[in-house]
Amino acid sequence: MKRCKLFCALILAASLFVSCEKETTLTTYLFYFNEEDYSQPGEIADPEIRAFYLDIREGFSKLQANDFWQIYVDNRKFGPEDEKAEARFSATLATIKEYEARYRKEIEDLGVHEGSSFHVKYVYRLSRDIPADHFSDGYSPAILQEYSFELRYD
Repeated sequence: MKRCKLFCALILAASLFVSCEKETTLTTYLFYFNEEDYSQPGEIADPEIRAFYLDIREGFSKLQANDFWQIYVDNRKFGPEDEKAEARFSATLATIKEYEARYRKEIEDLGVHEGSSFHVKYVYRLSRDIPADHFSDGYSPAILQEYSFELRYD
């Protein structure tokens, strides 16, 4: 009986020891902001509208919202790091939305210019990527947040 208790105690101790092992995983948070679909500037007949369209695209490119952040996460407990990445995403998203609102207002104020139109669709995305998992079947980064919008002048 003592041997059975000793054996059970050893198994319990071993399982506790194994469960306490720490696995450290390199994790990359990707902040992606870019045009998904857009008009070619040469398609816009009116020079004033074309210049305005190029100003929109240049204005958004100055935000420099594309970034990545690499950290090591223990035992794949992403919660706290996801929250930090989402807070950073939200801060940049607020600026993107300010630009979007400003450009929407300016588009409304353009008036009618016959024969000229444009559209540009943007996407801002936060994803979590684990390079060690790239070789797993069906792996793709986890999308944590996404915001998209389209500016259009007809």
